[in-house]
Amino acid sequence: MEDHTQHNGYYANFRDDHYSEKHTKGFFERLNYNWAVFPLTASLCFIALYQISVWTGLYDKFVEQGVLWTPDCTILAIIYGPFVLGQLPPYSTLWGLCLPMRPFAYKQSPKRRYFRELKVCLVTKGTNMQTVVNSIRPWEGCRQYQNITFHVVLDSADSDVQAALPNFVNVVSVPASFQPSHAKYKGRVLEWCRLYWKLSELDWVLHLDEETEIDGYLVKACFDFIERGTEDIGMGTIYYTSHNYWKNAFLTTAEIFRVADDFGRFQLPIRLFKRPLLGWMHGSFILINGAVENKVTWDTGCLAEDFWFAFHAARRGFKFGWVHAIAREQPPVSVYDLIQQRRRWYTGIMSMDSWMVKLVLAISMMGPLAYGSLNVYTFISGWEISVSHWFFVWNLCNIAVDAHGLIVGSMLQDLHLGDTSLGASVLHVILTLFWAPFVQFAHSVIFISAMIWPASKFVVIKKV
Repeated sequence: MEDHTQHNGYYANFRDDHYSEKHTKGFFERLNYNWAVFPLTASLCFIALYQISVWTGLYDKFVEQGVLWTPDCTILAIIYGPFVLGQLPPYSTLWGLCLPMRPFAYKQSPKRRYFRELKVCLVTKGTNMQTVVNSIRPWEGCRQYQNITFHVVLDSADSDVQAALPNFVNVVSVPASFQPSHAKYKGRVLEWCRLYWKLSELDWVLHLDEETEIDGYLVKACFDFIERGTEDIGMGTIYYTSHNYWKNAFLTTAEIFRVADDFGRFQLPIRLFKRPLLGWMHGSFILINGAVENKVTWDTGCLAEDFWFAFHAARRGFKFGWVHAIAREQPPVSVYDLIQQRRRWYTGIMSMDSWMVKLVLAISMMGPLAYGSLNVYTFISGWEISVSHWFFVWNLCNIAVDAHGLIVGSMLQDLHLGDTSLGASVLHVILTLFWAPFVQFAHSVIFISAMIWPASKFVVIKKV
């Protein structure tokens, strides 16, 4: 096997910290007991918040003893209620954390299906070439498996890219002349691949973004999903620890929200009903059968082509499953890039022809802004809020559920890294909770800006 460790100098800056299969297996062996651990940690989180409210005097300040309801309860219920109910279902992150994950279910099942080929497909514009080379380096260790091929698909005609990559990687360029009916940007690239490869029900495609790093454990998990599962589309866990992890606390916290959201908005409906919540699906680490791609296609002008695909695949009755393995990505390198990335997501999702999709996204995005505005008004006006004991406890539960999801998301990323000290992990949790309100407020403002000035194109943000 040819040694590409220093191939054309591209690998020189790569940080060799990928994990052994034993390490990842041990990580999931611990998560196998999530149903016992997370209900306990969520309860402890609520108890801690309740005790803090008593110690600081907040409980005595806000609670009116001996009443079941107050006028302030009515006002707050009108403001908070829609945002809690709009989570579909309420407290979805907590339910997702407590629902048994069974990470080895596919591995322990008998083989049911035969497949011809698994195509690992990384899509890039070619502007972040060092990132691409870093991402494919672990592919060397995955070549041992049969029925797998590796592809880098360029949304350009750069003929020099092949020289920068190992010989086993197939580089294909999407011709500029290819103009489908609707698809643009990444959707156009994926639609060309579907037609170029002549996919069938015996083919599977593992779609990756240019910064997505995978390993042998993930590939094995994909094989188990294909051969031992019955679902048509798989989606897996993504952690944002490959580069720039905690170099910028605000940007890292923004990605921890995505880790927490994975358990509720993404995993919960898939594990319960084998379908996504409306169209929420990752844009990377998605495993799709060729027959599904042919039926749904990628021919869409939606800037959130992954959401569009999942929405229409679910409508056609295709089954979704969760691949219990971890891919690694990186946070945006700047606040400007984060804004550009989120604006594209929000613009794409809000362009869907579904009032339910728009309502759910709008409620989830506007909730933090409503909470923040109320807090500012309370502080400025001197409004002395008075609520009943149970209403205070209910609001404290809402805060505890959100805080617990973020704490778990932060701790799991550190635990998967394997070399983070306990002190550093505690500091990361503190930073996450500190920056969380600012991140939520920023997301609300970005959402509003996308509604007023929708994103007009697919912006490729900078990567390390």
